[in-house]
Amino acid sequence: MLVNQTESTQRGLNQASSQPLSRKRFRSGDPIIRSMNRVTNVLKEAMDKTNETLDKFAQVLAKNKVNENSLLATDLQKMQLPLADQIRIMQKPEITEVFKAQSNEDQKFQFIASILSGAFDG
Repeated sequence: MLVNQTESTQRGLNQASSQPLSRKRFRSGDPIIRSMNRVTNVLKEAMDKTNETLDKFAQVLAKNKVNENSLLATDLQKMQLPLADQIRIMQKPEITEVFKAQSNEDQKFQFIASILSGAFDG
Protein backbone atom coordinates (compact mmCIF):
# COMPACT_ATOMS: atom_id res chain seq x y z
CA MET A 1 0.00 0.00 0.00
CA LEU A 2 2.84 2.35 0.79
CA VAL A 3 4.34 1.62 -2.62
CA ASN A 4 1.05 2.47 -4.36
CA GLN A 5 0.79 5.78 -2.49
CA THR A 6 4.39 6.68 -3.41
CA GLU A 7 3.81 5.82 -7.09
CA SER A 8 0.58 7.78 -7.06
CA THR A 9 2.28 10.80 -5.48
CA GLN A 10 5.16 10.66 -7.95
CA ARG A 11 2.74 10.43 -10.88
CA GLY A 12 0.89 13.46 -9.56
CA LEU A 13 4.13 15.44 -9.25
CA ASN A 14 5.31 14.42 -12.73
CA GLN A 15 2.01 15.45 -14.28
CA ALA A 16 2.05 18.76 -12.46
CA SER A 17 5.63 19.53 -13.51
CA SER A 18 5.01 18.67 -17.15
CA GLN A 19 2.12 21.10 -17.46
CA PRO A 20 3.06 24.65 -18.43
CA LEU A 21 2.73 27.32 -15.82
CA SER A 22 -0.43 29.27 -16.24
CA ARG A 23 0.16 32.83 -17.35
CA LYS A 24 -2.18 35.70 -17.08
CA ARG A 25 -3.72 36.29 -20.46
CA PHE A 26 -4.32 39.83 -21.54
CA ARG A 27 -7.47 40.71 -23.36
CA SER A 28 -7.83 43.56 -25.81
CA GLY A 29 -10.08 45.31 -23.28
CA ASP A 30 -7.31 45.26 -20.68
CA PRO A 31 -6.20 48.81 -19.74
CA ILE A 32 -2.53 47.85 -20.04
CA ILE A 33 -3.03 46.57 -23.59
CA ARG A 34 -5.02 49.68 -24.54
CA SER A 35 -2.25 51.89 -23.17
CA MET A 36 0.43 49.93 -25.01
CA ASN A 37 -1.56 50.19 -28.25
CA ARG A 38 -1.90 53.96 -27.78
CA VAL A 39 1.83 54.34 -27.16
CA THR A 40 2.59 52.19 -30.20
CA ASN A 41 0.31 54.31 -32.38
CA VAL A 42 1.81 57.57 -31.11
CA LEU A 43 5.33 56.30 -31.76
CA LYS A 44 4.38 55.12 -35.25
CA GLU A 45 2.86 58.51 -36.09
CA ALA A 46 5.95 60.29 -34.77
CA MET A 47 8.23 58.06 -36.84
CA ASP A 48 6.12 58.62 -39.96
CA LYS A 49 6.25 62.40 -39.49
CA THR A 50 10.00 62.25 -38.85
CA ASN A 51 10.51 60.26 -42.05
CA GLU A 52 8.43 62.75 -44.03
CA THR A 53 10.43 65.66 -42.61
CA LEU A 54 13.75 63.95 -43.34
CA ASP A 55 12.63 63.22 -46.92
CA LYS A 56 11.73 66.88 -47.46
CA PHE A 57 15.02 67.99 -45.92
CA ALA A 58 16.97 65.63 -48.18
CA GLN A 59 15.12 66.99 -51.22
CA VAL A 60 15.96 70.57 -50.25
CA LEU A 61 19.62 69.66 -49.71
CA ALA A 62 19.79 67.88 -53.06
CA LYS A 63 18.17 70.84 -54.83
CA ASN A 64 20.58 73.26 -53.14
CA LYS A 65 23.55 71.11 -54.15
CA VAL A 66 22.38 71.06 -57.77
CA ASN A 67 21.96 74.85 -57.71
CA GLU A 68 25.35 75.27 -56.08
CA ASN A 69 27.04 73.05 -58.66
CA SER A 70 25.27 74.89 -61.46
CA LEU A 71 26.54 78.25 -60.21
CA LEU A 72 30.06 76.86 -59.83
CA ALA A 73 29.99 75.44 -63.34
CA THR A 74 28.79 78.79 -64.70
CA ASP A 75 31.62 80.63 -62.92
CA LEU A 76 34.21 78.20 -64.29
CA GLN A 77 32.78 78.47 -67.81
CA LYS A 78 33.02 82.27 -67.62
CA MET A 79 36.75 81.82 -67.05
CA GLN A 80 36.89 79.92 -70.35
CA LEU A 81 38.72 77.01 -68.75
CA PRO A 82 39.03 73.77 -70.68
CA LEU A 83 36.29 71.31 -69.75
CA ALA A 84 38.84 68.86 -68.30
CA ASP A 85 40.05 71.55 -65.86
CA GLN A 86 36.49 72.46 -64.93
CA ILE A 87 35.74 68.84 -64.12
CA ARG A 88 38.98 68.43 -62.17
CA ILE A 89 38.14 71.45 -60.03
CA MET A 90 34.50 70.43 -59.46
CA GLN A 91 35.56 66.98 -58.25
CA LYS A 92 37.46 68.45 -55.29
CA PRO A 93 35.10 69.82 -52.64
CA GLU A 94 37.91 71.49 -50.69
CA ILE A 95 38.82 73.54 -53.78
CA THR A 96 35.24 74.40 -54.64
CA GLU A 97 34.54 75.64 -51.11
CA VAL A 98 37.53 78.01 -51.20
CA PHE A 99 36.59 79.09 -54.73
CA LYS A 100 33.03 79.98 -53.64
CA ALA A 101 34.40 81.95 -50.68
CA GLN A 102 36.31 84.35 -52.94
CA SER A 103 34.64 87.74 -52.92
CA ASN A 104 35.10 88.79 -56.56
CA GLU A 105 35.77 87.42 -60.02
CA ASP A 106 39.44 88.47 -60.03
CA GLN A 107 40.16 86.56 -56.80
CA LYS A 108 38.33 83.51 -58.15
CA PHE A 109 40.41 83.62 -61.32
CA GLN A 110 43.68 83.98 -59.37
CA PHE A 111 42.74 81.12 -57.09
CA ILE A 112 41.89 78.80 -60.00
CA ALA A 113 45.06 79.81 -61.88
CA SER A 114 47.09 78.95 -58.77
CA ILE A 115 45.39 75.57 -58.43
CA LEU A 116 45.86 74.70 -62.11
CA SER A 117 49.51 75.78 -62.08
CA GLY A 118 50.17 73.29 -59.29
CA ALA A 119 51.11 75.96 -56.74
CA PHE A 120 49.37 74.03 -53.98
CA ASP A 121 50.34 70.48 -54.95
CA GLY A 122 51.92 68.65 -52.16
